[in-house]
Amino acid sequence: MVRVDDYIPLVSDGAIASPDIGDGRLIPVLILDCSNHPAFLNLVRVHQQTPPGDVISRWGYGRFNKRFVTLNLRFLKPVELEASIRFDLRMQPALADSIVQAKSVYLQPLESGSRVIEGMDKPKIVIEIPPQTKLPNWDAMLLKQIEIKMKKDGMSRRSVKSAARQHLERIREFTGKRIS
Repeated sequence: MVRVDDYIPLVSDGAIASPDIGDGRLIPVLILDCSNHPAFLNLVRVHQQTPPGDVISRWGYGRFNKRFVTLNLRFLKPVELEASIRFDLRMQPALADSIVQAKSVYLQPLESGSRVIEGMDKPKIVIEIPPQTKLPNWDAMLLKQIEIKMKKDGMSRRSVKSAARQHLERIREFTGKRIS
């Protein structure tokens, strides 16, 4: 079981699109605070000097609480390491879903910059997130958390289901754009 302290803290995010990577899809960038995770920072640095490595990715969630999902990464090469990043689906539905839809994510240590633009030429790694790792009930989980957030923000029960679906469609419309 992963303790909250074991997660690499997510401090910021953004996205990069390149015709050379990911078929021009907008790929999310997670800026991670590695101050308590020096092994992950070392992995990113080593990765800059070696050929692409191997990583096994997997999404997970708590048995009784589907508000939080975790992206678990098990690196096999160039360094063996396990890392987990936690997402709050009420506060970060677009970010988590954009990783699922892009089937990839960049991981940028905070040491490479607190914003994507600051880290453009600094160490970061891109990870493939295969479609089969997507949780089987992903859309339903995501919509449920968006609905809960909308209700807490004051939206009426009657309109919340439709609004949540429209919100998710807009997220995917934006994050699904490609450049060529």
